[in-house]
Amino acid sequence: MLFRTALAIFKLFEAQILELESFETAFMFVSKLPRQVTDIDAFIDACFDKIWLMRFHRAKINSLRRMIAESLRQDQQFRSTRRSFSAATSTVVSLSVQLMKRTGN
Repeated sequence: MLFRTALAIFKLFEAQILELESFETAFMFVSKLPRQVTDIDAFIDACFDKIWLMRFHRAKINSLRRMIAESLRQDQQFRSTRRSFSAATSTVVSLSVQLMKRTGN
């Protein structure tokens, strides 16, 4: 029920949300949404509107969760690889400097 309530709030303010141009503005706007719900009848209608809620089947939600989890895993793997590469590069530079000092170059 909580998920349905959140979706209904987003649905009520969909047009305004789509007009926002930055993440920061969207975050501030969305954080104030619950206090902006003044038309209770429209809110209840949105909560139980089966036409647009039908798009959110459990299978679709699970599919999106898997897709996001995979994306997060790939991002984490990329960051780990980048850290390893950075550490290796730092080691190579350090060894090169030491070698140049020893050879007098």
